[in-house]
Amino acid sequence: MSNDESAEQTIARIAGEARAAASQLPHEQRAELLREVVYGVRNAVKEDPTSGGAPGGRESELEGLNPISDAAEKHYEASLKAKQDREPGL
Repeated sequence: MSNDESAEQTIARIAGEARAAASQLPHEQRAELLREVVYGVRNAVKEDPTSGGAPGGRESELEGLNPISDAAEKHYEASLKAKQDREPGL
């Protein structure tokens, strides 16, 4: 987030960039994009100083993010498997 950009503008910009990228990527790479974004947010909460703490604290926020992170990982793995199943000789 730059000094000239509000939090809302940052969210809108990143969401727009993710959407634009997703429309240009094949299925398994969209799954990887999703996984990386989710992990990036989760790791920021887990490891970095953050502003505006969650109502239940960092651990509560991580507990809420864990199912999302798990789902993104499962989706990514399923996408890779589907790609392998489509490619002959692998």
